[in-house]
Amino acid sequence: MIAVIRRAIHQWTRRTVRRSILLWDASGNDERPYRCFLIYRKRDPFAVTLLVPDHTTTGKVTEVVFERGLLIEGFDQPAGDGAVRVEPHIVVREYTSLTLPVTRDGKEFYTERAPLEDFITETCALVRCGSELPQVNAELDRWLAGVAL
Repeated sequence: MIAVIRRAIHQWTRRTVRRSILLWDASGNDERPYRCFLIYRKRDPFAVTLLVPDHTTTGKVTEVVFERGLLIEGFDQPAGDGAVRVEPHIVVREYTSLTLPVTRDGKEFYTERAPLEDFITETCALVRCGSELPQVNAELDRWLAGVAL
């Protein structure tokens, strides 16, 4: 019973979801996978941050911020017409393709679908899809209360 209570408290107080994923260069020019990190913050419920290391420059990490809904939509159909694009892999259903602005013209990667689905499931447990706006309004109210003092 104690373990159930601890899990419930953890879920109520949790503010961030982090997930490590591997991206592969779709062009095949670089066989090494990119170990990346997806981050979702309750205080910014519309956004997902993806940290992508650069294989050619030591220590450089590109931060790509995009809408959580883009990941969800991109599982089943092409999504995004800007710098970030997410879509089912053209050949292998268990993979997802991502075009990211890590180079001037963008770069296409692919990744396993299952870790992305797990990440989205965790983010939806933290902030249900469709309930983001009240979260943003509450955060804004807290900030404004601090400014007004």
